Amino acid sequence: MPTEIFYMIIGWLHPLDVIHLSRSSRFFRTMLMSKNNALLWKAARQNVPGLPDCPQVLAEPRYAAFLFDQYCFACGVERSTTVDYNLALRFCSPCYGANFRSGGSLDNSYRPYITSSKDAYWFLLVAGTADSIRRIPALSGDPSSNHEYHQYYLSEAKAVRHEITRLLCSGDAATMLAFLTERRLYVEQMQTNGRAVAEWRRQRLTDKHEQAQSAKTERSQAIRDKLLSLGYDEGDFPVNNGAWDKILNQPTKLNDRIWKTARPKLLKLIDQEREDRLRAEFEARLKERQTELAPYYHHFVKTIPESDRPFMPNLHDACALPCVAAILSANNAETPVTLPRFTSVVNALRDGARQYIERAKRDLLQWQHEERQRFVREKTPLPTYGPAEVDAELAKATSLFICHHCPLNTSLSARDICTHWRTEHPQLKWNDAWPPNEHEDRRKRPSEWPKKLPWVSAMSRVEKPAKEALAALGLAEDTSHAELDRLVRTGRLVCGCGDPTLPPPQESSWGTLLSHVLAEQSWYDHRTRLLPTHYRGHPGDRLRDDHRPFDACLRLLHPGQHLMIPDYELEREEADEVAAILAAEEHPPACRICHNLTKDSWRFKSLWMPRDVGILAHHMQAKHGERLTKDRLVFKYFPG
Repeated sequence: MPTEIFYMIIGWLHPLDVIHLSRSSRFFRTMLMSKNNALLWKAARQNVPGLPDCPQVLAEPRYAAFLFDQYCFACGVERSTTVDYNLALRFCSPCYGANFRSGGSLDNSYRPYITSSKDAYWFLLVAGTADSIRRIPALSGDPSSNHEYHQYYLSEAKAVRHEITRLLCSGDAATMLAFLTERRLYVEQMQTNGRAVAEWRRQRLTDKHEQAQSAKTERSQAIRDKLLSLGYDEGDFPVNNGAWDKILNQPTKLNDRIWKTARPKLLKLIDQEREDRLRAEFEARLKERQTELAPYYHHFVKTIPESDRPFMPNLHDACALPCVAAILSANNAETPVTLPRFTSVVNALRDGARQYIERAKRDLLQWQHEERQRFVREKTPLPTYGPAEVDAELAKATSLFICHHCPLNTSLSARDICTHWRTEHPQLKWNDAWPPNEHEDRRKRPSEWPKKLPWVSAMSRVEKPAKEALAALGLAEDTSHAELDRLVRTGRLVCGCGDPTLPPPQESSWGTLLSHVLAEQSWYDHRTRLLPTHYRGHPGDRLRDDHRPFDACLRLLHPGQHLMIPDYELEREEADEVAAILAAEEHPPACRICHNLTKDSWRFKSLWMPRDVGILAHHMQAKHGERLTKDRLVFKYFPG
């Protein structure tokens, strides 16, 4: 082939193709890397629209490699993505970190010999601009805008320092001036070209994005037109469907091959969307039928014997019973629920509720058994209990449960937790599991799913302290929960701390009282773990553990006996003074003693206390043995 024809062919190539050709053999490398053939690189560069010209100080092959190649200029690794437009360099991330330094960390001790201005020295070095497409307005071709906080190429800085040192030693002022002038022109040319290349790169990415968006729109419209021609309408198309959007929104023109592959997938998604919409409409009608059923069911629950009434299912689970589900979903859930229709299934509802009660009781017993074996290596299955034995186990004072769906701070008995579930959570499924029934709709986001299931579980680590509390009170270990609740509500079983946050006796229970004592013990243990490192005293010197052992706080009074609770209230003038400070401060109060006895790194919002003088006075006296004054409070912002 004649050389002129070969050169003409190269002139039609992309710069990256010329780079690959130069690496294919020694012959091509020798020919293309010759300075005499720089016009070949220039001709290839002109095939890229809008690309700025190569600076005179740069070689054409390096300029092409910097723009289009993927190899690191330092280590040669592929897929290097850190590009510096001012310096025309391409590095991988580790090599960029190793080859660039901020101006303040460079050795520029000779700067006073060059200029007296603090920042005027940096006109000798090209400022680094890695990943500068996002901040093109900050790029400047004027070397005088360079400062010490810019990044500079370490090799270039060393070479400039070496040359300046050599010229200073030689004492040739004319040569020094010529060198400084040459460096300024070089830096100006490189930084001006760097800004131009960055703008070209940004415009190229913008055009590419617009072309892709246009292609996606054209493809999406073409697919929709084909589906409309098949008899579908816009209302049949899925909305906010990832699989649907993935097929339609691609920057590839639709052709027969793509349509043949995509058509069955699209039709399947349309059918699924129709099913989902029909299901959503059915569920909406079902909700209406459940609302109509609710008053009849609530009246039905009142007819159940007192022994079984607390364990009755809530509205959601009652509607899931076969007999009730049949009347709700009859005629595709379009027939209203009336009293005669509900009366027709009352007998079947009683049988279904009886089975539900038995299953719920065994669930509670199973959770309690699992809690006992939480830290046991060899776990055993739950023993086989008869109905009477199940009731006896759940009636014990050690059978306490907690609800995770609402912020309950107290434990409840088996009867109370089921009553709470029926009255407070009528639309949740009992003993739910993954995937949760409450969010079974695929359109729900995972962030809306519950964090912990099942909603109800046995209270953690409560059996041993409950037995210790019974022993401290002189009661038998098998004392029933109902008997303890009766003692609490009649005012005979009380906590002697006099905490004003405790509910009145008639509204309290054994679970509330025990949870209060355990929370106070946990508070003391937590505070002793957070003592500052410089504290050398015993925790009991400043912190009182007034709820351990149990006989130090729990009291079982004789009939007619009253407990003398210490009076922690302040004088009227002192209380008014503290109340005025509480109202004037922006942040809630914190106990100064607790604040000082807590590590700095653990001072969070948990130190905040209510803006209540009575609660603050009780805390100060009960936990620290001191009287509340305005100097005992801290008003600060705490994180977390």
